[in-house]
Amino acid sequence: MYVSRELTDNISYLNEKFKDCGDLVTKAFVSRGEKAYSFYIAYFDDLVKRELIESHVIHGLMVDVYLNGSGENGVSDFLHSALMTADYTEERSLDEGINGILSGNTLLLANGYDRAVVISSK
Repeated sequence: MYVSRELTDNISYLNEKFKDCGDLVTKAFVSRGEKAYSFYIAYFDDLVKRELIESHVIHGLMVDVYLNGSGENGVSDFLHSALMTADYTEERSLDEGINGILSGNTLLLANGYDRAVVISSK
C-alpha cells in the first residue's frame, strides 16, 4: 500500500497489520505553532532507544514547527529541518515503513505527507 496523505488511513492500515501485537508502541501528537501538523510514530519499545525518539524526534518536530513555521512546502520542509541530525529514509510504500519497524527502527507519519519516514533508532 502506498502511503496516503490522510494520516487516519495510514493508522488504520497499521492497526490492521499489528492487531494481534501488544509490543508495538504508538503515539499520536500535534505540533505547536501557527500551523499545527498531526504526527504518528510507531516502534517496538525493546528494539529502539526510546530517549532518542522522545527527546530528539518528537521534541525536535515540536520546536522546529513552533520556531520556524511550516515553510513553503509545508510538512516536507520542517520534517527535513527537524530531522537534520537523524539518520532516516523516506518510503512511498507503507509496507516498507512496516519493515523498518520490524527491523528495530521508528516509523514516523505526518498528515498531508505521502511518505513514511523510517528513522534509525536502534
